[in-house]
Amino acid sequence: MPLVVSDSVTAVLVFLAKRFDPRSATWLTAIDAALAPLGALVERMATEARLRQKEAEARASRESLRQLSQRTEGLLEAERKQIARELHDQMGSDLTSIKIELQIAREDALGAAAGDAVEHIDAACTLVDSMAGSMRALATRLRPAVLDVYGLPAAIEWLAEQFGSRSSCEIVVEVDEGNSRLSDTQATVLFRICQEALTNVLRHADATRVLVALRATDGHVELRIVDNGRGLDESRLRSSQRLGVIGMRERAKAAGGRLQIVSPPSGGTEVRVVLKPDPSAGGEQRT
Repeated sequence: MPLVVSDSVTAVLVFLAKRFDPRSATWLTAIDAALAPLGALVERMATEARLRQKEAEARASRESLRQLSQRTEGLLEAERKQIARELHDQMGSDLTSIKIELQIAREDALGAAAGDAVEHIDAACTLVDSMAGSMRALATRLRPAVLDVYGLPAAIEWLAEQFGSRSSCEIVVEVDEGNSRLSDTQATVLFRICQEALTNVLRHADATRVLVALRATDGHVELRIVDNGRGLDESRLRSSQRLGVIGMRERAKAAGGRLQIVSPPSGGTEVRVVLKPDPSAGGEQRT
């Protein structure tokens, strides 16, 4: 008797008897009837096993993607840091040298009463000043020097100052003066999340007041960005998962923390990040 699973013969049951018994036909009929649900059971077990395997593969794939994302983000930050340093050091030095040379040429031209040459040299000096300003702005956008030189609290205050200069919204900054051991990666993650959250407030919230708070409590570091704007409903929050929110969540997860976004019915939005400082961090975060 065949055992059929998914329209395929999985096994064959063979019955042997020393002599024929008329009652055997009845037993064989009963066994044949029992094989159908047995085949369905075997098929279900095989399907569940395949599903478990696919779920395990999916989890492994998600973990691999998370690790890849973490590594990519780290490489990007390192590249930004290097480019910003080169822009600031090398190009800044070169542009300063060019300006000095032009100023000397201008003085020489003035002595020779060459008015046209002076105008051209003045225009060149103005162009060099503009290039230097653009270079500083680009370096700051890639990675603000204040984050590396003065630490996360000062960088957050700088972000708030930049936000205030672009918005009429009142911004309040509350920074814990206590030192917390944060790795460079963790400090960068908190800075980027704060930057993204403030950008979202500026673009979408229509808020009049924003609070940015950085505190160290119970062995954890907490960053909160709270606004009194229009808030987010569930549908908008779900749709934003594919945009900035998922990036903030992945950043927080990569740093060993968690991110929560709360938007109560009364309005406003709170972005909250909590992470545990890295015990292997090389130094204390400056305040």
